[in-house]
Amino acid sequence: MNEDVAKQVLAKVDKARDSYHKTFAQFAPGDYRHKDILIDSSLLGIEGTAKVIADIVRTHFMEEKLEEDVEKI
Repeated sequence: MNEDVAKQVLAKVDKARDSYHKTFAQFAPGDYRHKDILIDSSLLGIEGTAKVIADIVRTHFMEEKLEEDVEKI
């Protein structure tokens, strides 16, 4: 397969994927209004981005754990 044909195939697959997503999710896959978090990793680098994500996960699960503990009381 030459490069031009490959680009056409990729464009067709991308269009089909977007259409599928819009049909079942009711919004475009790249619509930032439906994202929980956006991180520009070019600003933070790999390690910085990983730290931010890890901090968010820790915070989320700590809050969830605290809520479960309070419910037990």
